[in-house]
Amino acid sequence: MVPTKEYYSRVAEDTATRKLRLIAALSSCSSRLLARNLIYGPKLPSWPFPLQLVVEVIRYTMSWGYEKYTDDDLGTIDIVAMVRKMREYQLAAEADISSTCDMGQFDLLIEGESLLACPDHIFSDLYKADAAASQSVAPRSIVGEIIVSHEAAEALIERGGDRNKLVSLAPVVDGETVLIHFHGGAYIQGSPATIRTMVAKIAQSTGLRVIVPDYRLAPESPFPAQLHDGYLIWKKLMDSGFEPGNVFISGDSSGGNLALALLLLLKKVGSPMPRGAVLLSPSTCLSKVCNSHIENEKYDYLKKIPISSPLNSYRLFVAPGKPLSAFTSDILENPLISPIFGDFTDCPPMLVQVGDKELLYDDACELARIFDNQDDSALQGASSRNQKADSQFKLEVYKDMPHVFQALPVAKEASEAIASIGNWVRKHINVDNDDDGGDSNMT
Repeated sequence: MVPTKEYYSRVAEDTATRKLRLIAALSSCSSRLLARNLIYGPKLPSWPFPLQLVVEVIRYTMSWGYEKYTDDDLGTIDIVAMVRKMREYQLAAEADISSTCDMGQFDLLIEGESLLACPDHIFSDLYKADAAASQSVAPRSIVGEIIVSHEAAEALIERGGDRNKLVSLAPVVDGETVLIHFHGGAYIQGSPATIRTMVAKIAQSTGLRVIVPDYRLAPESPFPAQLHDGYLIWKKLMDSGFEPGNVFISGDSSGGNLALALLLLLKKVGSPMPRGAVLLSPSTCLSKVCNSHIENEKYDYLKKIPISSPLNSYRLFVAPGKPLSAFTSDILENPLISPIFGDFTDCPPMLVQVGDKELLYDDACELARIFDNQDDSALQGASSRNQKADSQFKLEVYKDMPHVFQALPVAKEASEAIASIGNWVRKHINVDNDDDGGDSNMT
């Protein structure tokens, strides 16, 4: 399939320009970091220099000075143009994963009775727009990537699967299990390409095909457009022959928020649930400032733009271009925006991974307390990873790790975490296989 859709334009920056930008960032950050380490030592003794440098470079690319803007500037700034400029400066390149995985693009046209049947009133305007577009010469579509390891692809073919289906949203073989992963980026940036290397490793670890949708972004498409797209991907898989119990969902950062919101939506509309959910540094609560949002800012690469700024990512997601007064608590406490306020009774098992030096550490811990009221001091495990687990919920806390460290290959804990994802997914596939004789993708 020819990659012509929007997300490719977001990452198809001139290679020379990207390299110059990266060189400038590395030069500035490495000299500053060397000087600081010489005088004060590293921020954390456990961080090797390459990890320190990666964190500093990411922080450098996120330093825009947008915190200076207030509601008084709403009439003079172009919010959409400013956010698009931020996207242009993403340093992630289109990674080549061909040595370990096969990859292809899908293009889901939003048409037909099933995909145009509105499941909930919050989507009514979006569904009306899709219905109108479906009658035009250019129906809306959702694009994305499907990644599968070479070994898993060959195993599916050996079981009688069609190689052409490896990049489709239909089962390659009967009983196939797949994973949907929602990328992060605070709902305002990011794409399947920016997390491709991490997703390839997850595909290798789990042995599953991983479907990564390029859902719509704010501020051009605020809430609930992202959840709308996530639901449509789920619905398409169900229409294409997947059983709900043969689908895992996952997400990193805001993608974790989206995965949780999708679970709550499926419960609300009476849909069967997926097999399980894997959440990497999920954002779970938009309604308050947690302690880790303040205490860990000196370690993490995430930079919080204050709520007083119209460029704050939460405001861009929920109410772009509107004054702070529109950003009310009843909106922020909507479980589909802040899943921490949701009822997860009867939801599937979850694995949550988080670093204890990231801004969203408390977001993960608050989610854990819904499932387990034990004090954090009860956490036990290896020196780099603490765990809190019961049959439905497992929290893994990785010592000294920043936000979505699984995407940082210079962190040795990244490999440990991704291996843990594979073990957890296989365990939950095999639990049901033992009970009902179903097939696993794993060989």
